[in-house]
Amino acid sequence: MENRLVGLDAWRAVLLFYGILVHASVLIRTLPGDPMLFNVIQSTSRMARMQGFFVIAGFLAARSIGKRGRSEWLGSRMAQLLIPLAVVWLTFQRLTDWVNTGNPFASVTMIGHLWFLVTLAGFSLLTVVAQGPAMRAPIDRASRAIDGAPHGLVIAGLIAIVFMATLMTQATYMLVPPIGMKEGAYANLHPFVRTYMMVVFYALGHLLAQCDFLGRLRAAPLFVTAGLAMLVYVLLYDADTYVAQDLPNVPHFASKLILHLAFAVAGTCFSLAVFVHARSIRRIPRYAMSLSRASYTVYLVHLFYVTAAFRILVPFTDDHYLLFAEIVFVATVLSIVTHQVISASPLLRMLFNGKLPPRKPRRSYA
Repeated sequence: MENRLVGLDAWRAVLLFYGILVHASVLIRTLPGDPMLFNVIQSTSRMARMQGFFVIAGFLAARSIGKRGRSEWLGSRMAQLLIPLAVVWLTFQRLTDWVNTGNPFASVTMIGHLWFLVTLAGFSLLTVVAQGPAMRAPIDRASRAIDGAPHGLVIAGLIAIVFMATLMTQATYMLVPPIGMKEGAYANLHPFVRTYMMVVFYALGHLLAQCDFLGRLRAAPLFVTAGLAMLVYVLLYDADTYVAQDLPNVPHFASKLILHLAFAVAGTCFSLAVFVHARSIRRIPRYAMSLSRASYTVYLVHLFYVTAAFRILVPFTDDHYLLFAEIVFVATVLSIVTHQVISASPLLRMLFNGKLPPRKPRRSYA
């Protein structure tokens, strides 16, 4: 079990650190003549990164809640999510606005990349419900059914569910265009619409905590399948117009369905592959363990450093690849240094990581 947790922690860190590459790519793409690579970085993140993250989050939540009471777990969980949300929004988000516009309150209503904290807070309530007596029997039955079914059928079923959730997400974007186009205050709602999908992956993590279905799978075929689906998605998706490109002699509607199916296959297979690979990890180097512990703080604060590095370096660097490398290096180093500063102070750990002081045991007078 400990080996599995080490592997999952390592993969979670990789997915969080990848966020630095994503947000650096977003800024590079605002420049004229941006290479295709930066669209690929964004697209692969959209297809698979947070899907894998939420599977891991669901698994670890299901495992950790059993170690203490549900109310105690929920209180600690909410502190770890909502305290950093408020503090980072008041500090680093305001600094990011100041670097972008000169006004620290230019987008004061926006939560940006911190959306996942709100989503995890909501999903934590689902974890409490799922671990209650009423849900224990249904989850046990579902786990036994998954363990006893052919693995190809289980994967196909998961892809079908994710595909339907993807269509629901796209339908919401079409019905409310300002959300789909991230216009004004509606931009806040854009990532939350993806809850349709993310709750599927979070629930999958819960089921994986109860069953051993993935013990029969190998990571390599899943990674290959996810890679091929990502390739199809990148080739079909027009990143400039946000629409599917038409395939020869194929109706536009069918081309869109193929695009969304590729999206579902990529996210499902990648998240399963990550989990299978994590089970094979026995230990990680000490430096990797340190980066794993830093990843949560790094992801919370990195956007300010990415934005500041971009603003400072862009007048001096014409090469997009060099500029990208410089931004990623500077933002990564400064984010890790920030983590070290925060880790050295109990007060800062409480504010930026929600790490509350341990409760003192009640004195017994018996």
